[in-house]
Amino acid sequence: MDTPNRNFQNTNRRDSQPRPNTMQRDAKPDADFAQVKHWVTTDIDAETLVFADSFGKELAKPIDKNGRDDKEGALTTSQIRTFFGEMRRIEMSGYEKNKTDFLMLKPKLAYASKRHNKIGIDRFYKFLCEAHPFVNSEQTFKNFMRLMEAVLAYHKFYGGK
Repeated sequence: MDTPNRNFQNTNRRDSQPRPNTMQRDAKPDADFAQVKHWVTTDIDAETLVFADSFGKELAKPIDKNGRDDKEGALTTSQIRTFFGEMRRIEMSGYEKNKTDFLMLKPKLAYASKRHNKIGIDRFYKFLCEAHPFVNSEQTFKNFMRLMEAVLAYHKFYGGK
């Protein structure tokens, strides 16, 4: 009778321990993003700007779980501008013609989120995940662009680097 080859057992304790999921991509949507569906599917209102202000500030200067400054976790202006630039390109030639490109923004941002492993880009990814399913026409895309413009403006205002 064959016995299992013990040479193939993982003896490296570091690799045998499950890695904590610091990104928590499968978590339920944040309460902060509860209104995103409304803004994307209807229109921007004064409450949208209050959200964009606080969210832009959070992305520029995130804090860690203990309430301390975490400048290393901030979303950089170049990261947010790369995403926004792709959205502008889609807008210029029309959402309907570039629907696939818009759909691909979510996996691209997921990759960037994992690659950079920063709190700010992870929060931005969760925000996109909340809005993404509701962008399905020229009008909803336009509403989402307005929301993104406001978030980007406040991000820069609050010192996004």
